[in-house]
Amino acid sequence: MRKPWKKIKSKVVHKNPWYQVREDDVIRPDGKKGKYFVVDGINSVGVIAEDKDGKIYLVGQSRYPVGNIYSWEIVSGCFKAGADPLKTAKKELEEEAGVKAKKWIKLGYCHPVNGWGSEVSYIFYAKDLLLGKMDIEGTEDITVKKKSLEEILKMIKKNEITCGLTTSAICKLLVYKNKTK
Repeated sequence: MRKPWKKIKSKVVHKNPWYQVREDDVIRPDGKKGKYFVVDGINSVGVIAEDKDGKIYLVGQSRYPVGNIYSWEIVSGCFKAGADPLKTAKKELEEEAGVKAKKWIKLGYCHPVNGWGSEVSYIFYAKDLLLGKMDIEGTEDITVKKKSLEEILKMIKKNEITCGLTTSAICKLLVYKNKTK
C-alpha cells in the first residue's frame, strides 16, 4: 500500500528573487520523522519553434551553475506567479530567437527537477514563424541555430543537449507528432 509523504510543518530557510529553499518536517513513507529541503523556483516556459522547412530554433548560451558549459536548448524563460505562460512564451521567443509565431500549441508541462524542486515548466510548439527582433538580456550570451528534429535527437543522444526542459519538450513534441499522424 502506498504511503505518501506527510508535511508536518514548513519554514523558509533562504529566499532570493529567483527561488526560495524551505525546510519541511515530514513523516516519510516508512512512517519515520524526517526533514525534506525543497527549492521553490519560479515557473518557466519552453518553446519549440519550428520553421516552414521543419527546422527547430535552438539557442546556445553559457550556463554558470553547471560549470559554464555552453548549452544548446529550446527557447525558455521564467515568469512570476500569476503571469500568463503563453504571453511569456511569446515574449521569450522574440527576445531570444528573434522570431514571432502565428500558431501556438500547448504541449503540456513537466516538473524538471521534481526530486528537489517544485518548478513547473509549460511547453509550447510554435509554428508559422515571422521575423521579430532579438532583445538579449545582460545575463545571456545567446547564439541561435536551426536544426532538424532528427539532428536534435542525435545531439541529445551524444549529450550535446543536456538541458532537462529541452529533452522533455522534444519528447512531448514526438508524442504530439505521433498523435497527429
